[in-house]
Amino acid sequence: MPISSLNNNTFNNELKTKTSLSCPALHHEIYLGPDEVRTCCKRFFVDGEKKGDVVLKTIKPDEEITTEIILTEKQKLLSKINNGEKNDCDGCPFLERKEWLELTTLSVKHISFEHHSICNMKCTYCNETYYGGQKPNYDVSKLIADLFDKGALSSCESVVWGGGEPGIGENFSKLINEVSEKLALKDHMVLTNALEYNHDLKKLLDLGALKITSSIDAGFKETFATVRGHKGKSGLHKVLSNLKSYAESNPENVIIKYIFTEGNTSRSELTEFCENIEKYKLLDCPFQLSYDFEKENVSVEDLVTLIFLRKKLISAGAHNVFFDDLLWMRIGAVYESNRGLIDQKLVELKIKDSLAHPERYSRVILWGAGQLAVDLISNAHFFKNVPIEYFVDSDPSKWGTQFLGKDVRNPKSLLENNYPVVISAAQFYPSIIESARKLNINSSRIVKSLIL
Repeated sequence: MPISSLNNNTFNNELKTKTSLSCPALHHEIYLGPDEVRTCCKRFFVDGEKKGDVVLKTIKPDEEITTEIILTEKQKLLSKINNGEKNDCDGCPFLERKEWLELTTLSVKHISFEHHSICNMKCTYCNETYYGGQKPNYDVSKLIADLFDKGALSSCESVVWGGGEPGIGENFSKLINEVSEKLALKDHMVLTNALEYNHDLKKLLDLGALKITSSIDAGFKETFATVRGHKGKSGLHKVLSNLKSYAESNPENVIIKYIFTEGNTSRSELTEFCENIEKYKLLDCPFQLSYDFEKENVSVEDLVTLIFLRKKLISAGAHNVFFDDLLWMRIGAVYESNRGLIDQKLVELKIKDSLAHPERYSRVILWGAGQLAVDLISNAHFFKNVPIEYFVDSDPSKWGTQFLGKDVRNPKSLLENNYPVVISAAQFYPSIIESARKLNINSSRIVKSLIL
């Protein structure tokens, strides 16, 4: 169906008024799978069923996929959402009713390359979508060229490479260098297991042109072989050695991830992990702590152990340790319901000082006016007792607006007061820390204790 026909005949009239239901991903993001194009990578639960990763179009072998096709499918989904028709976004907590521009052109601000599932690992928490060995059904290079030609990437500011293992895919060097050269990216991320050394990544890391995230998920080589699904027991130290090389010039751009899953959460395992990090001189890297996304709930014991690992890394000298958004979404309610028990366990481990104690704060400023801030404020015991003065955000389009009833301001406004600052962001935590440093915000103002 032609785009103009779809605009004229299918859209609900509500989309042409001031408000509608949508989300930033639906308007401005695309995720390229081997046989599908998705509109998001959000995961959420509805009545105990895991949902999300919403598919726009399934692609048959050798089928052509174009800018116009992607736009048409986004328009169809948006129409269903606002007409109350059944769709895969039903129950999504990220949908927001507000003023949205009509979706008449495709303007991609974020693109995720997950166009093959060829991988040299088979992690226990993963699924065949990411390690099944599937090559793309369509010409990815041709699609990217079309997106460039149609101007759909003119506002693109964020690119992520996943997979499979990104560097194993065909045309990886060509594509990543083209993207790096043609786009003025604010965020450029490669999700790599770092088992095979990649010289393109090393070059771009040394230039400060991208970041990588690499999951390790183990302290002992035997656990690594089990959890990461890598045959042979040299894998852990090969990965650590490669990460050490990648991090030589810009360690802040090498994010090391630890996903809590079955068999890798004992204190001896986590202690060994920290010792390996020290041995390979990786403490200047950011550390992202996460949780098996196949599990809906975080147990009390696992939350305590996550806090233990966070404390262990910080005590060893790591200055940037954060929980990711998938974890934050699940821990606030756990702490609120089990606060006495959790506090007792933290006292027994002598790490109760890891938490931010509400009585020590008269009010705070939050840096980050997004979904994580909503989750924090809704669920954290801390914010039931500590008022918020206002928000700051790195996105200029939010300055001068209201968020959750509070002003959103330029981060430079922090120079006008001395309130403590809580960073309400996960993936962007490292870049916010860097922005605060460039603004000469006293580091003692950043609340480094854990908000629960």
